[in-house]
Order: sequence, then C-alpha cells, then structure tokens
Amino acid sequence: MDSRQLTEYLVESVSTMKLESDPFPVFTVDDILPTEVFHALRRSFPTSGFKLTTTHGYHNRGTQKVDQKVLRGLIHSEPTWGAFFSSVGSREFLGALRKRLSPHLRKERGLRVYLPWAAATSRPSRTLLRQSLELSSEFSLDSLGTGATIHPHRDASRKLVTLMFTLA
Repeated sequence: MDSRQLTEYLVESVSTMKLESDPFPVFTVDDILPTEVFHALRRSFPTSGFKLTTTHGYHNRGTQKVDQKVLRGLIHSEPTWGAFFSSVGSREFLGALRKRLSPHLRKERGLRVYLPWAAATSRPSRTLLRQSLELSSEFSLDSLGTGATIHPHRDASRKLVTLMFTLA
C-alpha cells in the first residue's frame, strides 16, 4: 500500500473515532491501520535501541526517538514505515484530525492553545502564529517490556495532541 492509499484509509478512519471523556478526552479507533500495514509494521518493529524509562504514566517503557537515521533504518527494513510516517504527517490526515478533535480540544485546552494548532493544520496565518505558540512535532517508538503498564495520565502541558498507534 502506498502513502496516498494509506493516507486515504487513515482519513476515513478518523471519522470513526470514539470519544471517551473520563478522566480527559481520549479518542480511540479500532483497526485504524489496514491489516497488511499493521502486520508489516509489527513484524519489522525494532527490538533494540530503546532507552528504558519509568515515568508517572508508564512503567517499564523503552523509548526511541525517530530521527532521520532511525527512519532510514526502519524504511530499509520495511518500506511500509515510509508510507506510514508520510501518511501520519500528511496535510490530509492532520486536517481530518483537526476537524474531528477541534471542538474537544478547544473545550479542554482553551482558545490560546487551540487557535495556533487549528491555524497550523489548515491555512497558516502568519499573524496568528506570530502572536501565539510555536508548534512542533516529534515521532518516537515505545516498547513496553514484560509486566509493563500504561496508567491513565495526562501528557505534559506542552503536548497538545498525542497519537498512539498500538501494534499489539
């Protein structure tokens, strides 16, 4: 599946998101990835290079930032990783997320936080972005070890939206 097809699939999946509001807004989508993409990513998921961390929300968690070197290695081991990262970062997918999450994000975080994100994922307004927060994104891979847990928690206030794709 190429990145265009995967992007279309992900955009369609966003419309099926379910909202859970307790203890805070969480959107979930079952089977957000096509079966063949899921299996390709799972089969080629790295088994080393993780830094073990234990934080408030996680126990026995390994994290690996996805920089250009890691991304090249992932794509070399399985080209589907390239389509995945391209699709998740696409304007179409981010626009679909913006449309679906906006009402809840605005209610939860307020206009000061919501407006820069809404502007950056639709038609950027230099004036708005200059007057507001700087937005950035990062990718990381997490691996949960034996006995690992993810407890309900809020991410750091600097994080506006966190996307988690579970390959279990």
